[in-house]
Amino acid sequence: MSVIGPHVPRRSNNHNDLSRLLSAAVINREFRNLLLSNPEDALTWGYKGQRFYLEKEERDLILSLQAKSLPDLALHLAKVRKRGQRAVIT
Repeated sequence: MSVIGPHVPRRSNNHNDLSRLLSAAVINREFRNLLLSNPEDALTWGYKGQRFYLEKEERDLILSLQAKSLPDLALHLAKVRKRGQRAVIT
Protein backbone atom coordinates (compact mmCIF):
# COMPACT_ATOMS: atom_id res chain seq x y z
CA MET A 1 0.00 0.00 0.00
CA SER A 2 1.04 3.57 -0.50
CA VAL A 3 -0.40 6.80 0.73
CA ILE A 4 -2.01 9.52 -1.38
CA GLY A 5 -2.51 12.77 0.45
CA PRO A 6 -2.60 12.79 4.22
CA HIS A 7 -4.14 9.40 5.04
CA VAL A 8 -5.73 7.84 1.98
CA PRO A 9 -4.14 4.44 1.35
CA ARG A 10 -4.04 2.81 -2.04
CA ARG A 11 -2.69 -0.53 -3.18
CA SER A 12 0.66 -0.57 -4.90
CA ASN A 13 3.07 -3.32 -5.78
CA ASN A 14 6.56 -3.13 -4.36
CA HIS A 15 8.28 -2.96 -7.75
CA ASN A 16 6.17 0.07 -8.59
CA ASP A 17 7.14 1.73 -5.30
CA LEU A 18 10.84 1.21 -5.99
CA SER A 19 10.35 2.88 -9.39
CA ARG A 20 8.44 5.72 -7.73
CA LEU A 21 11.23 6.15 -5.19
CA LEU A 22 13.86 6.48 -7.90
CA SER A 23 11.63 8.79 -9.96
CA ALA A 24 11.14 11.10 -6.98
CA ALA A 25 14.92 11.19 -6.47
CA VAL A 26 15.47 12.06 -10.15
CA ILE A 27 13.01 14.96 -10.24
CA ASN A 28 13.59 16.50 -6.82
CA ARG A 29 17.06 17.49 -5.62
CA GLU A 30 16.01 17.88 -2.00
CA PHE A 31 14.53 14.37 -1.85
CA ARG A 32 17.54 12.96 -3.73
CA ASN A 33 19.93 14.53 -1.22
CA LEU A 34 17.86 13.13 1.66
CA LEU A 35 17.80 9.67 0.10
CA LEU A 36 21.58 9.70 -0.30
CA SER A 37 22.44 11.27 3.05
CA ASN A 38 19.73 9.77 5.23
CA PRO A 39 17.90 6.98 3.41
CA GLU A 40 16.09 5.93 6.60
CA ASP A 41 14.32 9.30 6.78
CA ALA A 42 13.66 9.35 3.03
CA LEU A 43 11.99 5.95 3.20
CA THR A 44 10.12 6.79 6.41
CA TRP A 45 8.77 10.20 5.39
CA GLY A 46 8.39 9.62 1.66
CA TYR A 47 8.05 12.32 -0.96
CA LYS A 48 5.36 15.02 -0.87
CA GLY A 49 3.05 12.94 1.27
CA GLN A 50 3.55 9.72 -0.68
CA ARG A 51 5.31 6.91 1.11
CA PHE A 52 7.22 4.03 -0.43
CA TYR A 53 6.40 0.51 0.64
CA LEU A 54 9.32 -1.70 -0.31
CA GLU A 55 10.03 -5.31 0.38
CA LYS A 56 12.21 -5.75 3.45
CA GLU A 57 15.15 -6.88 1.31
CA GLU A 58 14.89 -3.80 -0.95
CA ARG A 59 14.66 -1.49 2.05
CA ASP A 60 17.61 -3.16 3.76
CA LEU A 61 19.67 -2.90 0.58
CA ILE A 62 18.95 0.81 0.13
CA LEU A 63 19.78 1.47 3.78
CA SER A 64 23.07 -0.42 3.55
CA LEU A 65 24.45 0.88 0.25
CA GLN A 66 25.73 4.27 1.37
CA ALA A 67 25.58 5.47 -2.24
CA LYS A 68 27.26 8.77 -2.97
CA SER A 69 25.15 9.60 -6.02
CA LEU A 70 21.87 8.61 -7.61
CA PRO A 71 23.63 6.81 -10.50
CA ASP A 72 25.62 4.86 -7.91
CA LEU A 73 22.42 3.84 -6.10
CA ALA A 74 20.69 2.88 -9.36
CA LEU A 75 23.72 0.86 -10.48
CA HIS A 76 23.75 -1.20 -7.28
CA LEU A 77 20.01 -1.83 -7.51
CA ALA A 78 20.29 -2.81 -11.19
CA LYS A 79 23.12 -5.26 -10.44
CA VAL A 80 21.01 -6.99 -7.82
CA ARG A 81 18.00 -7.13 -10.14
CA LYS A 82 20.10 -8.34 -13.11
CA ARG A 83 21.50 -11.22 -11.08
CA GLY A 84 17.90 -12.18 -10.40
CA GLN A 85 18.56 -12.14 -6.70
CA ARG A 86 16.59 -10.65 -3.94
CA ALA A 87 18.35 -7.69 -2.37
CA VAL A 88 21.62 -9.37 -1.44
CA ILE A 89 24.82 -7.44 -0.96
CA THR A 90 28.06 -9.02 -2.15
